Amino acid sequence: MKKIIDTLKNKWAEYLLEIFVIIIGIIGAFILNNWHEHRLERNFEQKILTELHASLQDNIQYLDRGIRSNEQAAKSCQLILYYLDNSLAYNDSLSSHFSQSLFWFYPSLTNNAYESLKTYGLHLITNDSIRDHLGDIYEWKFIERLSLRQDDYFYGTIAPLLPDWFESYDFYGEMKPLDIEDLRKSI
Repeated sequence: MKKIIDTLKNKWAEYLLEIFVIIIGIIGAFILNNWHEHRLERNFEQKILTELHASLQDNIQYLDRGIRSNEQAAKSCQLILYYLDNSLAYNDSLSSHFSQSLFWFYPSLTNNAYESLKTYGLHLITNDSIRDHLGDIYEWKFIERLSLRQDDYFYGTIAPLLPDWFESYDFYGEMKPLDIEDLRKSI
């Protein structure tokens, strides 16, 4: 009987040892898997941050070009107003300034990297400050509203008047007034 009990104890000890090894293996695999997933997330975070940085740099260059374009349009407007306010004679160079004065910049930010990040989850960005600032930059609807207001103003106010004042209104060429004196009186 003692031999049977000793045999059962040995078997029981072997089973416990086997279960312990299996549990340690499962825990080890779980830890390794978590470490691997964490490493993949950090690599993805770096990739997204690199894409966001490139996107922001492109947006900055795009906005800088837009600012220069708007500044040129404003200069053309100032020159036209100077001619009209001072009753100066029409000059053919004004035709290109009339055209340039109608240029406006359509601000539109590239946000593919941010939209991709939102799909995966903003939580992938571990730095709270960066995550918050991304929302401030890309969730800002001012630019969209500005574009809509520009369109509404141009197509609702300016465009309907162009046929009354100009022979042609080629936005990339020249716009010669039908009668410079009528145009002068209208402002």
